[in-house]
Amino acid sequence: MFKDRISPHVADALRQINDWQKATSEPSLAVEPGSSLSGDDAKVPTLRVSSAAYQCFAHAVDHLHAVQALLFEAKVIHSY
Repeated sequence: MFKDRISPHVADALRQINDWQKATSEPSLAVEPGSSLSGDDAKVPTLRVSSAAYQCFAHAVDHLHAVQALLFEAKVIHSY
């Protein structure tokens, strides 16, 4: 199986993707008062910087999940 031929640290990272995907399917966590994100949100009230940061993370997790699905479920690597 292909999973048996990858390094252990990569396999460990791939196993975490499913947990990350579950976490990002939930509503974003509340911004901690006094954090740098709360300060950013206060400075730009028309754009919640914390929300944008969370969305960037969620999109990255989605891309990682797509790579995982291509490699281990579809067993293909697309050129582009």
